[in-house]
Amino acid sequence: MPESIEVISKLVNGRVFGRTTAGLAGDSQLSPESSDQLLDHWKDYSLLDAMPLQDARAGDLTLVDSLLHLDAWIASPAVVAFAPIAIAEELFNKSQVPPSASKNPEPMALATGGVLIDPPSHKTSKPEASVYGSGKNAFSSGHQKIIIGVDNLHQSFETAIVALRGERGSKFCWHGIHPTAVIHPTAQVAASANIGPYVTVAAGCTIGERTCIHSGVQIAGHCTIAEDCEIFSNAVLYQGTILYPRVMLHASSVLGAYGFGYRQCDNVHVRTAQLGWVEVESDVEIGAGTTIDRGTYGPTRIGRGTKLDNQIQIGHNVHIGEHNLLCAQVGIAGSSSTGSYVVLGGQVGVRDHLRLGDRTMAAAQAGIAMDVPDGESVLGSPALPQREATQMWIHSRRLPEIRKQIKTLESQMKSLMQQMESLSFPEPIYVPITEPMALATGGAPNDSPSDKTSKPEASTYGSGKKTIPSNQVNDDGTGLHKRVAA
Repeated sequence: MPESIEVISKLVNGRVFGRTTAGLAGDSQLSPESSDQLLDHWKDYSLLDAMPLQDARAGDLTLVDSLLHLDAWIASPAVVAFAPIAIAEELFNKSQVPPSASKNPEPMALATGGVLIDPPSHKTSKPEASVYGSGKNAFSSGHQKIIIGVDNLHQSFETAIVALRGERGSKFCWHGIHPTAVIHPTAQVAASANIGPYVTVAAGCTIGERTCIHSGVQIAGHCTIAEDCEIFSNAVLYQGTILYPRVMLHASSVLGAYGFGYRQCDNVHVRTAQLGWVEVESDVEIGAGTTIDRGTYGPTRIGRGTKLDNQIQIGHNVHIGEHNLLCAQVGIAGSSSTGSYVVLGGQVGVRDHLRLGDRTMAAAQAGIAMDVPDGESVLGSPALPQREATQMWIHSRRLPEIRKQIKTLESQMKSLMQQMESLSFPEPIYVPITEPMALATGGAPNDSPSDKTSKPEASTYGSGKKTIPSNQVNDDGTGLHKRVAA
């Protein structure tokens, strides 16, 4: 339902700022005016809905979360926007203006909720009306913009949406127990619980205060659903499922199905025991189409405050820690566990019997095949620590370039080998020497032959002695020491 700027700004405790788009673009100077009548018109301007910037229409409230989106807002038909208070002050404070703003903007008259800047001097004291949606408004969208500075942008925008559209969720649930609902006589249903059409509640179930169960939900025997839960259409709770307070199950989620466990007996796959249950702690939200298998003997547990996206598979005996975030299509195999504040991106796969430590993170499509310590970030398949995987990815991108370099080197080596084969070198001839010789650098021997033994050991060349290797000594003790070219 429509609400005025004054009501919305008070609802979110916001500060209201206003300016013409000409002033924002630096096309004109603004002059202060103080018209109580004009301010009253602005206070009464009706907002019809709240929409994101790309979808906002005339008469809608929108939001600007960055100065980068300022031009898009100015071009938008939406006149009123929420923004962080720091951005609002930067836009409309004389000493702090964005580069695109007028060089000498001037703040103007105060209005309810904070600072409100009047239209420029070319406007009359009572602006002409223009039509937004179904009602008349006090100014033209082509000239006026109003921004409401708030401390928490998205929380304030959510509050405004509820005020403009009405509450969603439980208020659309059937109030009381629908005549088509089938409830076993032994089931205990709180007086304030709401049960919609064609819901089935089996024997021994307990449903707490203010819990809302939408149409078509199937609740098997001996389930316990605490207060303030909400279960959307066509969800299925197998026998013995336990929901703590304020749990939300979205449509078609399945809790407590048999785990995927079989043993081979006489060449036939026989299902193993499925005697456990599913236990979901307080403030958990489970997305549409998500399935959580029951434990083999005990519970499969989802920890307090954890949020599961759509189409997630949680295997039997898995224990999910507190305040985890699991994105769509994550799959966790049986008997694995996670710590607190774990984040798994879309399509992450976790092998069975693993442990993911507190505050670990896995990028989308990571395949986790080993334990991950506390605080580690992994990516890739098989998943590796972020730094190592990033380096491998960078190098792998250079593989085509490296391949070209290798082929170039191979071509160069082949050319060099061909050149060497075309050259002719004389073959060396080894002449046996009966007595080792001492050759000095200048041609004079350093040692006399008489000083040597019958088996030569070493001779001096230049500044050092060199011993004739054993493989160059004949059987008679003579050395093949001198090489003479043919």
